[in-house]
Amino acid sequence: MIIYGVNPVKDLFNSDVNKIKKVWIQKKRHQSFYNDLTAAGVEVLDIADLNYRKVELTGKETIQGIVASIEEPKVFTLNELIEVNKDKQDAKIVILDHIEDPQNFGAIIRNSAAFEVDGIIYPSRGAARLNSTVMKTSAGNWMNVNLKSSTDLMLFDLSL
Repeated sequence: MIIYGVNPVKDLFNSDVNKIKKVWIQKKRHQSFYNDLTAAGVEVLDIADLNYRKVELTGKETIQGIVASIEEPKVFTLNELIEVNKDKQDAKIVILDHIEDPQNFGAIIRNSAAFEVDGIIYPSRGAARLNSTVMKTSAGNWMNVNLKSSTDLMLFDLSL
């Protein structure tokens, strides 16, 4: 998976550097962060090596001089989501349906984290997928909210 932009990459670096596989960076623009990445043992490449593919990878022309290849985010199974919330008396779960705009999906994740939601369930078909735009728009909060992709939201709703 690819993320781009200064804050999304720095947020992941600060929370769990081991999830970062590789970073392409504009060294002169981000010298201090470049030094931090190399000191942490992250593979760092010059962004010029990526310029011909940046739109293909990110879907964006403007990437703030930094792109990272990362591990796929953890997406919980229904049983895992129930397990991590079993001791909570009033677990808050947000169920999304037909959210097609990735920026809206990211904003929902960001707001859900602000309201301390315990999980977000989203459809695996016919809606925005978890991608670099969602992650950037969520302002790093995709790491702080338990996400569950579901093929059938009606079945999940019945299990509550």
